[in-house]
Amino acid sequence: MNKIAITTLIFWTLCNFQLLHAVNQHDISNKRDSLKRELESADGEKRPDLLLNIGFEYRKIDSIELSFNYLNRALLEAKSTNNLEVLKSANYQLGDLFFHYDNFTKSQEHYFESYNLSVEAKDEELLIYSSAGLAGIYIQTKDWKHAKQYANNALEHAIKGNFRYDIPKIQNLMGIIMLRSGNLDSAVSIFTEVLQSGIELKDSFLIGGAYNNLAHTRTAQGKYELAIELLQKSYDIAYVKTNSKAVATIYSNLGNSYLQLKDYPKAEFYFAKADTIIKQQGYLSIAKSIYERLSILYEETGRSQKALHYYKLYEQTKDSLLNLDKQKQIQSLHFQNLQKQTEQELQILKQQALLRNLILIFSAITILMLLFLFFQSYRSFKLKLKLQESEKNKMESQIEQLNRELTTLAMNLAQKKQLISDVESTLKNIKNTSKEEPVRDFLNNINSKFKADNYLDHNWDSFVKHFNSVHPDFLDGLQKAHKNLNSNDIKHCAYIKLNMGLKEIAIMNNINVKSVHMIRYRLKKKLELKNDEDLTDYINRFNQQTKK
Repeated sequence: MNKIAITTLIFWTLCNFQLLHAVNQHDISNKRDSLKRELESADGEKRPDLLLNIGFEYRKIDSIELSFNYLNRALLEAKSTNNLEVLKSANYQLGDLFFHYDNFTKSQEHYFESYNLSVEAKDEELLIYSSAGLAGIYIQTKDWKHAKQYANNALEHAIKGNFRYDIPKIQNLMGIIMLRSGNLDSAVSIFTEVLQSGIELKDSFLIGGAYNNLAHTRTAQGKYELAIELLQKSYDIAYVKTNSKAVATIYSNLGNSYLQLKDYPKAEFYFAKADTIIKQQGYLSIAKSIYERLSILYEETGRSQKALHYYKLYEQTKDSLLNLDKQKQIQSLHFQNLQKQTEQELQILKQQALLRNLILIFSAITILMLLFLFFQSYRSFKLKLKLQESEKNKMESQIEQLNRELTTLAMNLAQKKQLISDVESTLKNIKNTSKEEPVRDFLNNINSKFKADNYLDHNWDSFVKHFNSVHPDFLDGLQKAHKNLNSNDIKHCAYIKLNMGLKEIAIMNNINVKSVHMIRYRLKKKLELKNDEDLTDYINRFNQQTKK
């Protein structure tokens, strides 16, 4: 069983996990166009999923480069938005594409990424697919230990999750491992089990593939008659008959089996039937095998010219396949370059995202600092206001207390003045009634001292001193602003400033309330106040007005 046939067999086994083998081109085209239209107006979060689906639609029709471009873009945008679902699937699909181009290193890289993400997300289905993909990689590199490990891993998860349609496909992969590693009896046992599963599931692809794989195994065992029987059964499957490549492969394998049995006419017959299909479809890998076998057939039957002719065709086909391999390598390198560009773009996006995050963090810290400073300033301002209010209240309380003291002082002064007036009146009466000259002289002497009024002046000076300590500049300011005011007017303004009532002022001046009204009326005229202006308000506001 040649390398190309095995690679093709593994590839289609892996692809069958997600790809349909009979696709409606029209439906795919409509769906793809619909997805593209949706992509044009999609926001950042929806784009990776749409790109992935478009890439998968191109994958169905083997439009490899377009599929790769969209899958790669999906991977790029999924990384930038941390979309785990798309990252898993895009890596798996890219693993399949690189497998198709025999770039097993890149294929393994993507399968591993898909596998690890599936483990992280506990995605049983994709874990099965990525494990199967890794098993296919290790089959190609003949690392049977790891191939069995990942195939068994895929099988365990398929059984655990009851993925009954995937179980036989994984068993088929396990059978290929046994076939390639030379464990032919185990391969027969596994392919037989796959055949039974295909019959139970009524899956013609599984049935046809199982017959083919059993035929390859029997051929490897040298049981050519049994291989021919199995190939005939495979050909009878409806699915196989509609697949020209499968039919050409069966004809080629039948020809090879008859060649091994030295039945040259039948071998030539089936090789010719395979060649007819090849010329129509251009399956070079099958053509190479057929031309090599025909060259051997004609050599063994003594037809040298035909043997030489098919050997030349064999060489030409081999060269064509080498060229195709080179093209695949070039295409694979092209894909790798695209991936590098994608990674560079991703790095730029990451740096931009990091810069945006740093700006956001810096902005947030700045805002928090400003808020903190504002809060501290506000607290300080509130505390200052509170202190000011407290000081104001304290000061007002002190002023009120001092005003009360000044009022008391003024009242005492008024009482003393009244007392002196009463004493003067009494002394005058005594003098007028007394006939003794020494007594009269004594009373005159006392009366003259009262009239000097030094004592009262001293008390008034003390009152003014205390008043100015409470209401500085009030009296001086009032005299400067209104030079026509006399001492009694100034005193009355001081009484008003102390919030003394009409009765208190009347008592202090030994006059009635009506007289106080007259004093105020004349005072208002001197202060040049309008009729609607209040004298008390003017006096209380006088200090503030002069300060302004």
